[in-house]
Amino acid sequence: MPRLDLAEVKASVDIVEVIGRTVALVEQGGDFKGLCPFHSESTPSFSVNRDRQTFKCFGCDEGGDVVDFVRKIQGIDLRAALEYLSENKSNVVPLKSRKKIEPSNYEAVPYEKAKTIFTRRKMQEYADHIFGKHPKKFIKAWTYKNANGEVELVAARFEDEAGKKDVLSYYFNGKNLKMRGIPVLLYGRDKLAKFPEMDVLLVSGEKCAEAANTLDFIGVTWNGGEKKIKTVDLSPLEGRNIYLWPDDDKPGQIWADALIDKFPACRVVDHIPEIRKKVPKGADIADAVEFMEPEDAVKHIRAALKADDPARKPTPAPADSSTWPFQILGVADDGKAYFISETERLHAYNLSSLTRTHLVNLANVGWWQGAYGGDKKDWDLAQSDIIHVSSVGDFDPDRMRGRGAWREPDGRICYHNGKKVVGDISESRIYLRRSFKDIGLSGSHASAEARQSVFNAAIDLTFTTFADCIRTLSWAVLAPFAGALPWRPAGLLTAASGTGKTTIVNSIIKPLAMPIICSGGESTAAGIRQRIGVDSCAVVVEEAEADTQKKKQNRDETFSLMRQSTSDDSPDVLKGTIDGKGMRFTLRSMFFFVSISPEIDNEADETRIFRVNLSKANYPREKWLQRDRALKASITPEVCASIRAYTWVNIGAIISLSERVAERVQMVAGIDNRAAFSESLIIAAFIAVFKNEVDPPVETIDGFIDDYFGSSPIEPPRNETAELLENYLDHIVREGHENWTLRDVLEIAWTGYVPGTKNEKDKDKAVFRRLAGMHGIGLDPDGNYAIARDHPEAMKILGKGKGYHHQFLRHPGMLAKSRPVNMGGNTTKHCVVIRREVAE
Repeated sequence: MPRLDLAEVKASVDIVEVIGRTVALVEQGGDFKGLCPFHSESTPSFSVNRDRQTFKCFGCDEGGDVVDFVRKIQGIDLRAALEYLSENKSNVVPLKSRKKIEPSNYEAVPYEKAKTIFTRRKMQEYADHIFGKHPKKFIKAWTYKNANGEVELVAARFEDEAGKKDVLSYYFNGKNLKMRGIPVLLYGRDKLAKFPEMDVLLVSGEKCAEAANTLDFIGVTWNGGEKKIKTVDLSPLEGRNIYLWPDDDKPGQIWADALIDKFPACRVVDHIPEIRKKVPKGADIADAVEFMEPEDAVKHIRAALKADDPARKPTPAPADSSTWPFQILGVADDGKAYFISETERLHAYNLSSLTRTHLVNLANVGWWQGAYGGDKKDWDLAQSDIIHVSSVGDFDPDRMRGRGAWREPDGRICYHNGKKVVGDISESRIYLRRSFKDIGLSGSHASAEARQSVFNAAIDLTFTTFADCIRTLSWAVLAPFAGALPWRPAGLLTAASGTGKTTIVNSIIKPLAMPIICSGGESTAAGIRQRIGVDSCAVVVEEAEADTQKKKQNRDETFSLMRQSTSDDSPDVLKGTIDGKGMRFTLRSMFFFVSISPEIDNEADETRIFRVNLSKANYPREKWLQRDRALKASITPEVCASIRAYTWVNIGAIISLSERVAERVQMVAGIDNRAAFSESLIIAAFIAVFKNEVDPPVETIDGFIDDYFGSSPIEPPRNETAELLENYLDHIVREGHENWTLRDVLEIAWTGYVPGTKNEKDKDKAVFRRLAGMHGIGLDPDGNYAIARDHPEAMKILGKGKGYHHQFLRHPGMLAKSRPVNMGGNTTKHCVVIRREVAE
């Protein structure tokens, strides 16, 4: 295989011609612009620079050289890109022999005739072809006249509704209005010829030249900006008094330095601190005219020193970050400044401790030395610029998107694999570069037969019910797209040892969901959160037991992560940090827990988690082997990738179907809580993916719901208040040499009999009333439970502080919020009374 030299291949092609095969490019100000091929846009933000042989999109931040473009646009590796360019270089002109494109011939026309050629309607019509579906509106035009007052060029300013500008140039070739091969001309030559003694104020842009003309100077500029300084004919300025007013930014400095080389005797106008405060970036003479009295502006210009005057010590202009190879996002509420480096990595730094190492993380040393120099004072200036520019902007970390699927509030859905985003991209988001994770979305879609084969293999496993199998399969196919879902179901696979948990996790969940795997016993919530980062993904927590205090704490905290991640409506989690600034994070992940214990401690988790139960089956070894072979044959990596590709193209339809299913679940199954959202997504995913019905009739939905809930009915919603009272009544107390539950104590206090014995009076009711009262509970005259407020023993038993009685006010059997009740000789004024038969 012949060796291909990267430098040689790049030098043998013209990036404008290569990219021009894919993108319609129009020359503007020395660059070539067009609509970006890497994201959807209606206004051109894609720019190609022939001199540097680079491209850059300021909308999606794609950029690089000609090899990068070919690799990205064709999705090929470096070798293939070099081969492509090498094979096609005969169609282009090598750089070494390439001639500069000469400006087209233009015709100077009298002003009156020019008014019929350079019409507003015609210029708007030409601009519409460049700006696309949402053209910018014509605002103003400036005429470039020669020494005879004839029009040779017109520069027109266009703006969108947000005020974003674009200046386009037009000339006449004798037949038509043209925009390609634009000549670079000096603006103000007619005034230079008419007023030979008048001083010149050189500025950047026609708007600034117009402002200079109001200050008793001839405002002079040229089209094309600093990039065309070597092209424009500046001879009409020779022998005149010249003042320079550069824009107050880095390009303005470059522009001024280039002109100083040509006119060493010129005077350079320094920036005005008061104007910089009003316009912190890029202030120009037009801003000065707006904010200053004309006589003050003239006085400031006349006071300018010559460029070579030793007394001249201009204050460095603030940096123009738009030309930097990295992106400054701004400062977030955590006090850190956020950046996207030239390698497309996210960085966050405290500006108060910014170092040279931080700068090198953003861009290579060579760039910094080329832009600022290599001395310590140059690095100090670079740090100062970074701090200044970063401090001006605010950054919301919610804009960041990692890998995974994402849904915007308007319903748009996209998927980010770490390198590329597919789907409906939001331009307000920042999709962070991450390590590439290919889940197969660009591959073929699984056939109905392949999907059915996966279900047939899964249903033959040790699931207790049909619904247990459905929940497992549906969770696994939805999990890779967690961030796109309005509700993210969480699962708990619970079964005794030897029931096949490992087989189901390894053969179904892992290959289909491609999750993060962690151990519930040892993994902490903070560790899991950091592992997820800014991604939306699936998380499987194995060995999620709570048999020790440490494991219970880890499980409870991981369940808290799951709750926060369940819905887009869930509030952000706020955590304190050592620096006192705190941190905020938002999760968009789906969780699946694997545990022997089926217990879920609280109602909030119970309503969010569905259970998957397994049964122990004593199959002969041959049957186990047969199942194993069926799983391996049906659920291959290729099939799993194709199922994910199929699910991705139908994810919007699945979400819509889940809304239909939710209505039927509430009507048919009578479920009206969070479980309805979870079960509806599970059912919708199964019907769409494994039943191959993306838009089924209502009869199909109802029939499936009957089968689904018939095999595994949903348990009624838990009532934590009722559970709290049950635990209270089951508390054991001691009387004499015997142990009693408070429930039995209250029964004896009411009847005088020991529960479960014959009707034989064998206990003193008064003793047991006092015993119950000592623990904060008693009976009202009708035998209903009375719970004292803020009782010290009750607080110990319940594990709660003062105010626990408010929870008992939610009990379905609550009769009175505050009633005096005699508890074994002492009357407690404020008791919550709960109907005894309801409580039991």
